[in-house]
Amino acid sequence: MAPTYTVAWTHRAARMLEHLPREVQSRIVDQVESIADEPFAHVRKVEGSPYHRLRVGQYRVVMQITASHLTIYVVRVAPRETAYRNL
Repeated sequence: MAPTYTVAWTHRAARMLEHLPREVQSRIVDQVESIADEPFAHVRKVEGSPYHRLRVGQYRVVMQITASHLTIYVVRVAPRETAYRNL
């Protein structure tokens, strides 16, 4: 069985999540937690950056996945239109 990754939320990402409606918050957290077994099977690479993205409806979760430490760092949660600015 493959090891499970640990999910860590940056302070900024947690604050972004708090500003969303409760139902959207729970959908995003559930989706992020559900990919912990095989994160690379569910995300796409953000072109030109070290980050990956997860699509949850109209929102994007930008994360940095560190395979050597088995950690998923959630960096940003934002609507699709603004998710990739200033990465």
